[in-house]
Amino acid sequence: MKHIYKHGNQFWYQRAVPDRIRKLLGKKSIKISLKTNKLSTAIKRAKLQALEHKKMFFDVQKKSKNPLIKILQSKTLDIQSYEKKFSDDYEDLTSKLIFSQKKMLLYFKNNISVSHNAESESLENLLFSSNELNYPFLSSTFGKYLKIKNISPQELNKIKSLSRSVSHMIDICGDQPIDEYNKSHAIKFRDFFVKSNKISTGKRNQSNIQNIFTVMFDDYKINKTNPFSNLVWPTSERTKSTFAFTKSDLIQIRDNCFKGNDEKSLISALMFDTGCSFTEIIGLQMDDVYVSKFSSYLIIRSNKLRPIKDIYKKRTIPLVGTSLWAAKKIKKSDDFLFKKYLSEELNRKTYMQNLVNKFLKKLSNGKTSLSFKYSLIDRLKSIDCPEDIILEILGKSKKSTLYTKDYSLEIKTSWLEQIVVN
Repeated sequence: MKHIYKHGNQFWYQRAVPDRIRKLLGKKSIKISLKTNKLSTAIKRAKLQALEHKKMFFDVQKKSKNPLIKILQSKTLDIQSYEKKFSDDYEDLTSKLIFSQKKMLLYFKNNISVSHNAESESLENLLFSSNELNYPFLSSTFGKYLKIKNISPQELNKIKSLSRSVSHMIDICGDQPIDEYNKSHAIKFRDFFVKSNKISTGKRNQSNIQNIFTVMFDDYKINKTNPFSNLVWPTSERTKSTFAFTKSDLIQIRDNCFKGNDEKSLISALMFDTGCSFTEIIGLQMDDVYVSKFSSYLIIRSNKLRPIKDIYKKRTIPLVGTSLWAAKKIKKSDDFLFKKYLSEELNRKTYMQNLVNKFLKKLSNGKTSLSFKYSLIDRLKSIDCPEDIILEILGKSKKSTLYTKDYSLEIKTSWLEQIVVN
């Protein structure tokens, strides 16, 4: 905050006079009361006053060419004519407390609890002995939050997520001192996402904002309930089937994969009839994909670049239809199928995932790669495929410790071949 400082319960403007004109003005610095105790008002007024003084410095330098100036010095210039006239604009602590019983009781409680001689404290002392704190704006707390949470520049995705949440908050509720946000702002924030039918996105952003407020309230010792805590969201009416690709979506995606025949198309096609996630496909090694005239399949298992902790996700999935086409098109190598996208340092995995999702959204009215799993479930259910087989193909089955119920590759293949999109 350039040229601003606070003295008592008031903001002041102070600016050094440039060396070249100090003798002419007879001053080393200029100090002016901004007549406010509101930080936002003080910033605006300081900027206006700074413009006037910039003009004054220019006028003095221009007049300095006149030899009489050296004799008359500052008497030739009325410094006060360059001072802005501000009216009083104070936020009255007394009225804020008196007209808010809750704030008044809280204020008294906090002050009395730290007093060594609480009984001797008068109403006047409690109201006027201490100044109100001025807290930073939400936008300016972001850097400090990252430092407190020890979030390194390498955690780019996390920083981007937090930054987006703060941007949303400022766009919806405005940039204010952090202690001025209240429950009404949180509700306004929530309602924005509800009206946009983006409840899950709103919840993620709320989680980020709530954490930022919790950390900053604690750091600045702000005795106030986090406005984003206990925020109630409506139950989403969207079911899992809503996320599934329709048959027309699948035909569009299949045809564009065939035409594209590039990496995003091959990755999408491998998910098409297997129900695998993007992470499972991107981490495949060449040995995980087997194609022959008699039997084709892919294996989901752990490797050095893509560990799988959940034992139920380790499985063998038949390759049929569009997924089989992709497996045949992949260039042979001795290592991973998509190794260059497994480098987290360069953020290539996220880049390719965004590319795939953008490709799918364009062809399916906003649906992403997650919809391959839901559409596979719907397609298998439509032909009365047993639940155990569906769960095993998707890596969701809970294998019994007493009986083994592994289904053969031939059985799984027979069911998947029945849902190939023609």
